[in-house]
Amino acid sequence: MRRPSQAAPGRRVYAYRNLHKGCWSLRALDGPDRGRVIAHADDVALAACEFRVSEKVRQRVLRERKKYVHAGVVGHVLAAAPDYQRAGKRLRYNPYEGPSFTADGAPVRAADVVRLGADGRCQAWGTAQ
Repeated sequence: MRRPSQAAPGRRVYAYRNLHKGCWSLRALDGPDRGRVIAHADDVALAACEFRVSEKVRQRVLRERKKYVHAGVVGHVLAAAPDYQRAGKRLRYNPYEGPSFTADGAPVRAADVVRLGADGRCQAWGTAQ
């Protein structure tokens, strides 16, 4: 994490891929910094996750063919990425393919644990559809 002191373990955040900085931006959802980006991370793990997509902004993306922040993961920051023996489900989001995150083509709306990797990939364990 580039600014780890602000994204303390247990803090509830909205995480999204920052295409300009090539990392994950973490926006606080509670506390005095609510609504502000409190950290940038190359790799981060979140617990009790929910996947969010703003349909209004997604429609703007489709209409204008430009990139806008409109999809991300809400969850609680974990101190370290879990050491699972098996790989998690690989999640994808493409606004041109559909309105939700998907795993193996099926929509996913929540997960127990999500790992957002430095390569931009997203893995999830305990997914719910």
